[in-house]
Amino acid sequence: ALFESEVRGVSRLTHDIVRIQIALPEGLNFQFLAGQFAMLRFDGFEARSYSMANMPGERTLEFFVRKMAGGSVSTFVNERLIPGT
Repeated sequence: ALFESEVRGVSRLTHDIVRIQIALPEGLNFQFLAGQFAMLRFDGFEARSYSMANMPGERTLEFFVRKMAGGSVSTFVNERLIPGT
């Protein structure tokens, strides 16, 4: 399912890992199994795949993003991503 959504939370877990929480749109029945991933795309960047870290059935998707050397998306997420994006 392709959809636009909003970042609800960004939390620093370690010096190079942040947890991001993304709200599912109202009415969207988004189902997944443990271990599956989603392609996330932030404005101005190419899509990247990240595994969901939350339990299936929750209304907020959660991802852990490690900052990778030279990684434009992971650097953006770790340094500049804010709730409301």
